[in-house]
Amino acid sequence: MRHRYQKRRPLTGLIVGAISGLAGTVVMTQFQHVWNEISEEMHKPRPEDEAKLAEKKKEEQKEDSTMKAAGKISEEIGRPLSREERRKAGPWVHYAFGTSVGAVFGVAAEMEADSVRRINPVFAGVAYGAAVFLAAHEIAVPALKLSSNPLKEPIPNQIAEFASHLVYGLGTALTYDGIKRVKR
Repeated sequence: MRHRYQKRRPLTGLIVGAISGLAGTVVMTQFQHVWNEISEEMHKPRPEDEAKLAEKKKEEQKEDSTMKAAGKISEEIGRPLSREERRKAGPWVHYAFGTSVGAVFGVAAEMEADSVRRINPVFAGVAYGAAVFLAAHEIAVPALKLSSNPLKEPIPNQIAEFASHLVYGLGTALTYDGIKRVKR
């Protein structure tokens, strides 16, 4: 039960959550970079795999969901982007989305501050990261036709995406918890 002196502060949750979501997105992006480097190192092509390497380069040239989202947003405002502009705008979409989803985390945490304080931030982060993976990556992004059907994606790619979202959730929750502890 909430005590009289414990007020709900949704604006505080929004601001601290947005900062935390941005931090979580930075950590997620760095994790993805390291994951990709390790994966490439483990799967260095042999000379006989040159055709596969050429295919992989073609795959890398495909637009990811953030580039597609940037393109759709720009079309809606009446200024279509070139491919190069979409490539540059993609990370901005990624960081804006992560910041926004972090703000949602913060508002939710602030509205139920008593019960949230009792949850270990590591558990809260893993749960939130899994929820974001399911809601955004597996449902919303394919539904908006920004990516392919996740059931048709290779399992290693899905594992990498899931792990990345868990890292996002952890980064967001731990940053939020750290800021709130400093504030107390």
